[in-house]
Amino acid sequence: MPKKKKNEEQKDPHEGRPNHLTFGDFLVLKKTAGKDKTDTEAKISDETATNSNQGACALPADTIESTPVYVCRTKKGGIPVKVENRSSGKKVTIIEHVLGNNKVILQELKTKLGTGGVNHGDFIELQGDCKTKVTKYLNDNKHLLKPYGTKL
Repeated sequence: MPKKKKNEEQKDPHEGRPNHLTFGDFLVLKKTAGKDKTDTEAKISDETATNSNQGACALPADTIESTPVYVCRTKKGGIPVKVENRSSGKKVTIIEHVLGNNKVILQELKTKLGTGGVNHGDFIELQGDCKTKVTKYLNDNKHLLKPYGTKL
């Protein structure tokens, strides 16, 4: 058998886009009947000018603060924060009995402590040994702590 040339590349027939299709074929444009382009362009520019003041992801501060978030104490009245060791040898801080919108308190703890964290429903998991910092944070913010057995 003859040897293949090194400069010659094999091209797969399934690679690339089909010859007859372009990206423009997938776009659907809505046509406005009987309206000038200048009117629609003016409306679009007005909408973008009014929407540019607020971000796409920004929520009003009232909605974030008004959602209730509670951390229920343990049966003996303690704060439900503990540190666990994972199989890889890493330590993880766990805050249990979190009721309400966990994302708010998780985001606040992540920014305040400078660590990563995950929301797991009724408990929050933070990377590293942050037990003293989290208990200090919860003791400083007494409005977050509720007695044992509190339901939302």
